[in-house]
Amino acid sequence: MESSEIIKSINSIYKKYHSPQNLARHMKQVAAVAALICDNSKIKVDKENIVAAAIIHDLGQFIKMKLDGENICLLDLADQAKIDFFKETKKEFIAKYGSDDNIANTKIAREIGAPKKVIELLESKEVKAFAKNWNKKFEERIILYADMRCSPHGVVSLEERLAEGNKRYNLNRDEAHKEFSRKFTVAMKEIEKELFEKLTILPEDINSNSVKKYLDEWK
Repeated sequence: MESSEIIKSINSIYKKYHSPQNLARHMKQVAAVAALICDNSKIKVDKENIVAAAIIHDLGQFIKMKLDGENICLLDLADQAKIDFFKETKKEFIAKYGSDDNIANTKIAREIGAPKKVIELLESKEVKAFAKNWNKKFEERIILYADMRCSPHGVVSLEERLAEGNKRYNLNRDEAHKEFSRKFTVAMKEIEKELFEKLTILPEDINSNSVKKYLDEWK
């Protein structure tokens, strides 16, 4: 499947892989931020592949979703009513794709027939891959940065996203994990600085209003 077809098939792909609405919404927001960045780049970028990768970048995340207790409240109301279905689907996902969400992402991308470039972008976005190479290529930085501008509550500033992530993931973690978080925070701020040197917009120009036109196309 070509990248253009992935973009056109966005909603049918989410339906096929039973993505909960909040997860699908997040992937759309990341893709919209990536599209806005591409449209305002001073240098030529492969927008189609970048946006396609962003559209499917968290399909495997379903494996990690907690579907019990208070976590059920994080789902949209319509999905809360289908919680038993999602629990069963999650078991099937793990049986088919394994328990690692990043590996599952790659397997699903191949199953869809995504182009090699899209798969490479997906793999480069993984935090483990990022830890091995802080110096990402420009196009890889776009998709990683776009993801870091979208929280469960929508498009936010990088500072808000980092603060939220550190609060959520550093609780009861060891010092090595906290040290990685500190390095990741510094690296992301540097990536933001270098990224916008090649853009015609500012970080604050990326917001819920500016990405709305892209999201409207994918309703």
